[in-house]
Amino acid sequence: AVRDRIEAAARRAGRDPAEITLVGVAKRQSLERIAATVQAGLHVLGENFVQETREMRPKLEAALAGGGPGPRLAWRMVGRLQRNKLALAVALFDAIESVDRLELVAPLARHAGAAGRVIDVLVQVNVGDEPQKGGCAIEAGLELARAVTDEPALRLCGLMTVPPATDDPEAARPYFGMLR
Repeated sequence: AVRDRIEAAARRAGRDPAEITLVGVAKRQSLERIAATVQAGLHVLGENFVQETREMRPKLEAALAGGGPGPRLAWRMVGRLQRNKLALAVALFDAIESVDRLELVAPLARHAGAAGRVIDVLVQVNVGDEPQKGGCAIEAGLELARAVTDEPALRLCGLMTVPPATDDPEAARPYFGMLR
């Protein structure tokens, strides 16, 4: 049902549904629930916390393997990233969707380069200007995106925002429009 809704929304927007990646955020979910979601076909997982991922990921992969190779999972960091966790984040995640300040870019690239990896990055922009949320100011987004593109060990894949909470999806649209 979720994939059907995504496909319909993509077509309304004139986009190819194959361009859209469904990311299941595993934040504080049970191992059994995450495994059931993967077995239902979701192979891209987002996680908010580096340490939680370090503990949960090997257990999940072992549970899914069942004596053979399990499905190939892609892991995305969706929570606020701390500088002291950059090396571990590079080891655990395929993408970092929450790069929100210049001070993260060079050290993140350094750790990725040292690991022989290229990390996909989304620049997080706080379009709603909410103090409790991560993300750079709209005015800083372009500079931050340019800094990411200047680093060979980082690949800028786009922008990310979390609009102000609302029960009305139409109320969120202007924020995504501003981000675009």
